[in-house]
Amino acid sequence: MIPLPFTAGLRAFIGSAEDDLGNPTEGWGTAVETSAVWWTPSSVATSEQKMAGHDRVVVDLVMVVDSATAVGPRDRVVIDGRDFEVIGYPEDFDHGPWWQPGRKPVNLRRIEVG
Repeated sequence: MIPLPFTAGLRAFIGSAEDDLGNPTEGWGTAVETSAVWWTPSSVATSEQKMAGHDRVVVDLVMVVDSATAVGPRDRVVIDGRDFEVIGYPEDFDHGPWWQPGRKPVNLRRIEVG
């Protein structure tokens, strides 16, 4: 099993909230300490073809958490003082035929919060 020796702050997306003036805005919960490990995806040369109608997603960091950790799209993660947003749903390798690692990779995109 992959060890999870580091701690990241996971902030769940809570949908709509209000700012100080009562205007609707998006909101996130308080950061919860989460055991994790992360790395930067390798920059491998690609031969992707240009195709109309396809969106490309840039992954700045891959974080691996315990499979029991609730993580969803638009959640935010604080790692070493930097803010990231979860891209889509975590990958699920726990339902394979031979091995259940008990961990799930989460793709993250760096964001600027201000």
